[in-house]
Amino acid sequence: MSLRDFRERYPLLIDHLLLARSGGRVAHGYLISGDNSETIECFAESWIRANACHQIVDGDACGTCDSCIRLENGTYPDRLNLRPVSKARQIRIDEVRELEQFLSHRSDGHLRIGAIYDADCMNEAAQNAFLKTLEEPSEDTLLILVATRPARMLATIRS
Repeated sequence: MSLRDFRERYPLLIDHLLLARSGGRVAHGYLISGDNSETIECFAESWIRANACHQIVDGDACGTCDSCIRLENGTYPDRLNLRPVSKARQIRIDEVRELEQFLSHRSDGHLRIGAIYDADCMNEAAQNAFLKTLEEPSEDTLLILVATRPARMLATIRS
């Protein structure tokens, strides 16, 4: 799915994001929130693809370049996803530190992507550890946080 597929539902947002992407004015971090986790995860994937694409078509992903194909196949080398996995449904500090370590490595010309799904499940220690990465990201890094309950996150992360 591309960002354009969301244009009917979110016309101003999509126009703004595509214009930012076309103009090279993309921020290093985004919090994507909403009521429907499936929709916001799909939106997050579309925004990730638009940013990793090497052959941008009007700000959106082409779907045919190496990066687009690897993202589609799940073989993109410079991406790490975090999700709560324990019975407690928490993302812990060790997982956030693993993400920090991953993002600090050099890339072979690819955008480094850190995606945290159910980011509102990060415990307080994990959120505090994540702040350094959020405030001082490595070059060519995109951080995507997806949450249905962003109020559970530290105000400094939400801002």
